[in-house]
Amino acid sequence: MTEELISFSTAKLAKEKGLPVFEYMGWKTKFYHPRTKNMFAYGRTGRVDINTMYYAPTQSLLQKWLREKYKIHLRITQCFFHNLDTMGFQVETEYMGIGNKPKYDTHHAPFKTYEEALEAGLIEALKLI
Repeated sequence: MTEELISFSTAKLAKEKGLPVFEYMGWKTKFYHPRTKNMFAYGRTGRVDINTMYYAPTQSLLQKWLREKYKIHLRITQCFFHNLDTMGFQVETEYMGIGNKPKYDTHHAPFKTYEEALEAGLIEALKLI
């Protein structure tokens, strides 16, 4: 099993919302080039202009940042969609609302894989910030 990196559009949204790159940079840091949208890696000695690139962490790392910084929790569950007669995944987003009361949003779109559901949940969570 490999960890999935976030998509270009999610990376762009995460940068707009203030994802701190330097806190998570490692030996094989991945970035998206803004014009080509191709992904590439840099080692510790590589040069990269952080201001023009989009950092591409793993989905779980972005999920952790959202949980720790903004108290947004994503819950991915497998369920049966009766109207489609198929199994799939759905996303539930929990976040603190006004007056510190938790709010819940559920996205019932039948995602085929856990990773697709998580990516959709990450996008929705970033929009909440």
